[in-house]
Amino acid sequence: QLLKSRELLSTYRRMPARRPPDLSPGILSDTVLRLFPFENIDQTSVLQLVSYEDRNYYFVGTLQGQPTTDEFVFKISNASACLDLIEGQNDVMNYLKERGIPCSYPLASRQRDYCIVVSSSDLQFISDSAFSCCIRVFPFLQGNLLNSVKVTEQLLRCVGRFVGTLDNAFEVSDFFSADLGL
Repeated sequence: QLLKSRELLSTYRRMPARRPPDLSPGILSDTVLRLFPFENIDQTSVLQLVSYEDRNYYFVGTLQGQPTTDEFVFKISNASACLDLIEGQNDVMNYLKERGIPCSYPLASRQRDYCIVVSSSDLQFISDSAFSCCIRVFPFLQGNLLNSVKVTEQLLRCVGRFVGTLDNAFEVSDFFSADLGL
């Protein structure tokens, strides 16, 4: 099983980078409202975030049954990159969330899925070739990207403590050993 995981990672590294389409605020809003349990989306809040191979959009919306609006991230990935890797990311984030470790995590869709695969035509995107995209929505986490923060001894200690927390969370579990046959 460990070999399979390494093969998946090496396959992911070899995949040609093809970024998902740019979405207008209207298409993003329509897509989120159709697929996720939101009552409304403020289209004026939609902002594309910095990303590498994926496309990430910030937006403000109201989840069904919630009295207030909140901030979210709409993430659209090229589904051919490696669905197993995307599902693994979801599993790890949900595992950490369940243990009270602050991290981003995927919201369930209307069909209770954490990742929805759609075609480029489902997104009303005109392309010279059809391809699949994986869509996820996450609560937005305030903060600074680590690469934009001045490196200090205090920062390194904070990062070290957090990595230690992650290590402890996985050490006391069978999260990885079950999947890897350890």
